Amino acid sequence: MAKKQLTIEEKLQAALVPVEEQPYKVPENWCWVRLDKLYQVNPKNEDVDEDTRAAFIPMANIDGGLTSNFTYEIQSWKQAKKGHTQMADGDVAFAKISPCFENRKSMIVEGLENGIGGGTTELIILRQPNVNKEYTFWLVSTEEFISKGCTTYSGTVGQQRISMDFVKNYPVPLAPLNEQSRIVARIESLFAKLDEAKEKIQEVLDGADLRRAAILHQAFTGKLTTIKNADDVDGIFPSIRQWGKDLSNKDRKILIEEQDKSEKIHFQDGREWIKCTIGAIGRVSNGSTPSRKCPNYWDGNIFWVSSGEVSNNVITNTKERITQEGYENSSVKLLPVGTVLIAMIGEGKTRGQSAILDIEATTNQNIAAVIINHGKVLPKFLWFWFQFNYTKNREKGAGSGPQALNCQRVRELEFVCPSVREQKEIVRLLDNLLSREQSTVTACEEALTTIDILKKSILARAFRGELGTNDPSEAGAQELLQEILAS
Repeated sequence: MAKKQLTIEEKLQAALVPVEEQPYKVPENWCWVRLDKLYQVNPKNEDVDEDTRAAFIPMANIDGGLTSNFTYEIQSWKQAKKGHTQMADGDVAFAKISPCFENRKSMIVEGLENGIGGGTTELIILRQPNVNKEYTFWLVSTEEFISKGCTTYSGTVGQQRISMDFVKNYPVPLAPLNEQSRIVARIESLFAKLDEAKEKIQEVLDGADLRRAAILHQAFTGKLTTIKNADDVDGIFPSIRQWGKDLSNKDRKILIEEQDKSEKIHFQDGREWIKCTIGAIGRVSNGSTPSRKCPNYWDGNIFWVSSGEVSNNVITNTKERITQEGYENSSVKLLPVGTVLIAMIGEGKTRGQSAILDIEATTNQNIAAVIINHGKVLPKFLWFWFQFNYTKNREKGAGSGPQALNCQRVRELEFVCPSVREQKEIVRLLDNLLSREQSTVTACEEALTTIDILKKSILARAFRGELGTNDPSEAGAQELLQEILAS
């Protein structure tokens, strides 16, 4: 028995969203429509010869933008469509899998080989030639669509997907066709201005590392200060050796041997600095990790620093603490306030990053601690020096596996030592200059966040008819919907 054909009135009634289910009020000449009644969802491209050249678009090649700035491979239509999502020029595609969905990995499909293509089944395709494709693209980019879609995720972590029932039943605020074009033009105009501002802000941010490096270079090449030596640098090493009398024989021997390798740097204005190594100005050691199998070793009152917490910062707290029992049953060392730390492993940013202890703490085995509580090298001066030499220090790592520093390589790292008075002046100037630079960076980051919020707000207002573009005298969107349902 043939399936009963619905009348246009019945189709319209099934497509329209009842008033009580409409998410918010829209202009009177708009209407609310179920998504799958307005669009073909994941349609098939019929009557295409299997030998026709077609495009295949991997997910990785979709950059998530209004313009279809993607690359594709050429295959036969038979290959492109087999087990894949089909698409054609004019479609709107968006990812259904996390995190691609919430990151708005989507596109307007155009410029395909012979106008057809295939892609991953993790894409959802929307097709409706009678609705402005840019209007559709921005609709599925709204925070409302994304946030509600995320609540429908199912599947294992890393493989979660939005519900197809959510997509098909999503209520679409449909504007008249001319209004769709005006909305798109207003969105693009406003976004263009925001993107221009974003580009300028990003240029400032992109130059932050260079400006910071330039400031540090000035400081550690003697160009930031002109202060005369108030105390003889020749007295620095003898004082450190006196401090070193309380060290172990091994550490004291290392200290003396490294100091004997030092040399003077002479400036034209009469200043003198000492060029030496880290081993010449302090004791270098590392810590350990109490056994994780013993709960009694953890959640105590002794601060314990992991290498991930060493990130060019001042440490005032730690994520984990160990107990006295854990301290006594491992080779951790309690380090004094002012100890400078440097991370020794990590292929990301971690290796070579540094920190200052503002608390007494222990560390894990992947951190080198430089103890300099003799008063002849300021902790902040050494900390800034490590930041200045971050890239060079990272290159000192070695090994067949992940590149790593060790305590001996840290002792061998270069160091320059001005008089204590000049160290204080350099630290003061760097604090001032770098804090200003950080304020600029923070302001730029906040401005970028504001731009993202403004974009979301613009999209939200666009699909509420609040951009000032709607003409209430135009024919209503319901007439457009009737034409679509009748076709």
